[in-house]
Amino acid sequence: MELGIVYLRHVCGDPPPGCEIDILWHEHELGNYATIGLLWGDPQTDVPWEYVNRCETALAAFHEAVSWSEINPTTIQGLFETDKTDKDEEGESS
Repeated sequence: MELGIVYLRHVCGDPPPGCEIDILWHEHELGNYATIGLLWGDPQTDVPWEYVNRCETALAAFHEAVSWSEINPTTIQGLFETDKTDKDEEGESS
């Protein structure tokens, strides 16, 4: 989610004045889940739909462009461990 927020700020710019992009937690009977949301303090303020729509489009493109299974933290951790082992072995043979 935090990576998505960084991406939104990069692609769509900072949120309108008085607004903030943040992670929102929602309760569900099967457990809690998170979404990225746009928050603002004044309920009388109109929703900045142009910014919201740009963010929705950007997040959809981001989601489609990333192979989430390829960047699984477990898989990546294994790559780091293999890399460390290879370097240790190289150091021993020198």
